[in-house]
Amino acid sequence: MKRIASILLFLFYCLLVSSQEIIYLDENMANITSKQFDEKCTNSVLKCLKFKTDSLTIHKVVYKYNFGKVDNLLYSQIKNQFAEKTNRNIHDNAVLLVRYRDSLFDFKTRNKNHLRHLKQHKSAKHVAFNKLKFQKSREKWIQKQQKCRKKMQRINAETFYVFKYDFGASEQYPTIDWIKDNGLFKKEFFKILYNNNFLILKPTGEYFLSGAHLSNTFLKKLIKNEDWTSFKDDWQKSYQSKSDRGYGVFKTSFYHKKHCF
Repeated sequence: MKRIASILLFLFYCLLVSSQEIIYLDENMANITSKQFDEKCTNSVLKCLKFKTDSLTIHKVVYKYNFGKVDNLLYSQIKNQFAEKTNRNIHDNAVLLVRYRDSLFDFKTRNKNHLRHLKQHKSAKHVAFNKLKFQKSREKWIQKQQKCRKKMQRINAETFYVFKYDFGASEQYPTIDWIKDNGLFKKEFFKILYNNNFLILKPTGEYFLSGAHLSNTFLKKLIKNEDWTSFKDDWQKSYQSKSDRGYGVFKTSFYHKKHCF
């Protein structure tokens, strides 16, 4: 009887898995086929995300990089909020750089997520993870950010760090002024989880969002140049061509170049 019960449970589980709905959505929230999804995932200015619940799996195409514009009032509100929270004097014409994290995790939470990941991907090789490695990695990241912030200040750009949820980690960054998002950044710029994590906001209201590593060379061009027309043209060509290489400033991958963000 136990064997029969086990078989029935297994068959029931298989039925649940097979009945789980799978949806493919493009960057405009339109339904697409899995083939169309795979084709879009190779585009140099797009990337693909996966969201899963008990009954639904969503494969979503999003913009890896994107341009936009907000009004001058919103820029002023953000600048004033940063000045108040950090007690820093921010010039009126300063470019604001925002490093955004949806959630800040301490070691305990990180370790739980790591162990869960190991169970789900037993066959894959994983880098060893422990508290010492976690602390060293965090210290290294903080030191890098301190250097990058000073570099950006030399070209009239101020760097800020914003989070939405804190799982006991914000106090573990003694030299980083983490700013709690009251909902403004999530609503205006970082709407989709894991899509973008870095924002360049100019006094004119123009902004650039990045969801991947951004080379320091391109970052400086964006900060120093008042006219982004050529960059937008490169983005448009890359998007329309469906190329995995891209055009202009989006031609090559940023992952193997020096980057602060």
